[in-house]
Amino acid sequence: MARLRPRSARWRGDIYRQVLRVLGSDVLIEEINMGTLDRYVNRRRAEKKAYSTINREISILRHSLRLAARWKMETKLTQFRLADWTTLRESDSARKAVFLTAEQVAAVIDAARDRASRGGLNERQGEAVIRLALETGARIGEILALEWEDLEGSILRIRTEKHGPDRSIKLPESTVLLLWGFRKSRLSQGLMFPSDRTGYERDGIRRFWYAVRKAAKVEHIRFHDLRHTAASEMLRRGLLLREVQYVLGHSSARMTERYAHFAPTFRPPSAIEWQVP
Repeated sequence: MARLRPRSARWRGDIYRQVLRVLGSDVLIEEINMGTLDRYVNRRRAEKKAYSTINREISILRHSLRLAARWKMETKLTQFRLADWTTLRESDSARKAVFLTAEQVAAVIDAARDRASRGGLNERQGEAVIRLALETGARIGEILALEWEDLEGSILRIRTEKHGPDRSIKLPESTVLLLWGFRKSRLSQGLMFPSDRTGYERDGIRRFWYAVRKAAKVEHIRFHDLRHTAASEMLRRGLLLREVQYVLGHSSARMTERYAHFAPTFRPPSAIEWQVP
């Protein structure tokens, strides 16, 4: 059996299955406490496992519980077994991508604009983050890491979160005006979306997004699906695969090709028809 690469989805999944074996697949999330962890450690030590191995397994369990708590808050569901939660997502290539229709995108933008018009600076920032995700396909981490020096006129430089070079993209005028609208309330230097506690307004953005998607009636959509939507729309509008690869910050064209399969009205290009005399 090939050795699994550390921190890969398969590696984490393999460890998670080991955790379930020891804890029991019927254990309820609400029942997991420090006593549960103590029993886990004692059992694994009795099986002659090293502390380093046990620590890795507990870190995976901790990660699982964090995700379960977040999804429990989103879905309002309770009394779930730990085994019922898909706590460790497979890689994006193994997950079917989800995208919004044009009508759903319009509903999301309208809901974000309406909420921002009735709120303060944080709500205007939330609208800007959603617009940037839909227009550039940038990841949430890349958007929240943006600095004011990354915006020159209408050209935005996005620092790639994963492997690959940084990329630049021209923003619509309405989005530039939106950014400049709350820039006056911030320092001219530093992060666009700062937070006194963490440096990023992740919690505030998450709450804003949950409220927007509820108002737009797309509660099944994740924030990352805005990136999928942007990618499919770029292809639908005729951008070359290589151009979309650059905009999304993919390290290979193979990662970008999957978006061609779920672009709403994407049609493969025609083969060259030679005029042979």
